[in-house]
Amino acid sequence: MNPKSSEYSCKNWKYYLLLEDSELLALCEQSFIKGSGRGGQKRNKSSNGVRLALFHFRAIYDNSRSLKLNQAYALRALRLQIALDLTPSYKERPKPEQSISDLSSSVMLVKKTNSNFAYCLALLIDHFIFQQGDYKALAQRINQSSSQLNRWITGNGYKPYFNRLKAKLTDETL
Repeated sequence: MNPKSSEYSCKNWKYYLLLEDSELLALCEQSFIKGSGRGGQKRNKSSNGVRLALFHFRAIYDNSRSLKLNQAYALRALRLQIALDLTPSYKERPKPEQSISDLSSSVMLVKKTNSNFAYCLALLIDHFIFQQGDYKALAQRINQSSSQLNRWITGNGYKPYFNRLKAKLTDETL
């Protein structure tokens, strides 16, 4: 599936997450900004900060003096925004076609610094929606204990996100 770059819905999140960095950068509006704060003349006089925009997603990163490093971190932030996107409705997200059991042995080992983190997180979200917000059923589906799943979600800082999503799912089923 190759959606036009002017069309986005949460149905085609996988396409954008699986693009190579150079391909995703080509789709983004990219601008460069001057850094601020500590770092000396190199940081304050050169435009090494990166601002990326793709549809309604925005990512700005200027913490490094290196343009390439700032681009990499901005792309990572953009990918996470795409993975976490539930607009206009999470109901538009397709039923998970890929069995997460293929990833089950490695999903809990994926760290935030891994380039596949956003993809794994988006897969977990899709399966969480498919399981109607049931942590235990999701943990069984990925062959992990619910406490391991909970530690991974909490350790990566997404527990409040999953709780809000679960509340939305349970409100609609009542």
